[in-house]
Amino acid sequence: MLGGIAELLVALTVALLLTVSFLPIQKNLQDTSSAATAAWQVATLRDAAAQYIKSNWTTEIAALQGSSPAVLPVAALQPLFLPNNFGGATAMNPWRQNYAILLQYVPAGPPTNQPGIMGFVVSYGGTAIPPETIASAAALIGTYGGYSPYNTDPSYNVCTVHPCVKGIGNFYWQDMSGFAASPTTSGFVPASGHLAAGLFFSGGDQAAPYLYRVPEPGNPDLNTMQTDILMTDSGGTSHSLSNAKDITANGNITLTGASAAEGNIVSNGNITLTGASAASGNINANGNITLTGSSAATGNITASGNVSANGNVTSGATVTATTSMMAPIYYHNSDRTLKKNITDIEAPLALVEQLRGHRFQWRRDDSWDVGLVAQEVQQVMPEAVGRNLDGKLTVKYDVMVAPLIEAVKALDGRVQQLEGDLAEARRIQTAGQEAKDAPEIYR
Repeated sequence: MLGGIAELLVALTVALLLTVSFLPIQKNLQDTSSAATAAWQVATLRDAAAQYIKSNWTTEIAALQGSSPAVLPVAALQPLFLPNNFGGATAMNPWRQNYAILLQYVPAGPPTNQPGIMGFVVSYGGTAIPPETIASAAALIGTYGGYSPYNTDPSYNVCTVHPCVKGIGNFYWQDMSGFAASPTTSGFVPASGHLAAGLFFSGGDQAAPYLYRVPEPGNPDLNTMQTDILMTDSGGTSHSLSNAKDITANGNITLTGASAAEGNIVSNGNITLTGASAASGNINANGNITLTGSSAATGNITASGNVSANGNVTSGATVTATTSMMAPIYYHNSDRTLKKNITDIEAPLALVEQLRGHRFQWRRDDSWDVGLVAQEVQQVMPEAVGRNLDGKLTVKYDVMVAPLIEAVKALDGRVQQLEGDLAEARRIQTAGQEAKDAPEIYR
């Protein structure tokens, strides 16, 4: 019976360790899936609205001229530009946010000197998308993706008036006070944690994707590339991008040969580096980082998506992913030659007994979770506690395996001792009973 108890204790310990390790991964996967769903919905609505405006330009520009901002009903896009099964006005994203299309007349001005329409597909209501997820979701929308930032967002002050929406990479930023002041659109203005996608038309055409060589105040989109740059001439000769401090993109960065940046390599999409690459600053991507050759950064390597490498990844600081980090095999440095002062873990069972597992809610989004509290772990096993980039304490759950292994061995030793004592007690009891039952002649 006690042998079964030992096996049960071992099984429960392993199950607890696996559960604690798996839950954060499961939540990251769920957040990534939800962000992708919401981004697809916004992108689908934006593309349909853009087609509708272009096809009905004369009617729409006339209706908006001289009037307050208006709402373009989602039903008006169906079925010609948007499938009927999309959900219409009742469509919701995983955070139960609804969608609206807000439009506003733009008077004629440079560079086209033609009247235009500025609009946004926005989400509203429901539950705010968490700060750690909103930018990634907006990036998945595509070129015109954006969101209403939290006041903790690093680019929150780009908007001088709030509420506002900002494009990924500051492709655009627009204060929404005009929409908020209109009775027709005020109920749909997105609060922090809601998505947006820009609609910019001039003279019936979407804002031209060409790049101005000089700053255009008030028109950041004219200084922001909205497509790929092909550095190859008509003769097939490739050319270099020279004297770059930072390499920053709203879309993807793909470098086939050896590449280097004096500053940072930053992308709101994916970064693909086929040759050996180096950055004196950081390598950051809101999407995936794929490295076929060896890559090194003096600063941090950060991805909101996946980091994939067929070569080596070297960082002088921290490698950080806000979603998941996956590999067929994941190793920790553990060679004996790398270590010194190797000793046994003393009283492992007492050590584990001092740890406390908790159920709790994250302050960022009130979601429930289970795990440990770093400050409590620090009092028992300071080696298992570290700090992240913002100074908050972290727990290295993987190093908890060592004391758990030793604690299970200690429990197994106790169980074996108890089983031995019990067997001896039964042997003595049996011998006594046999002596008692023996005929008197043998006594």
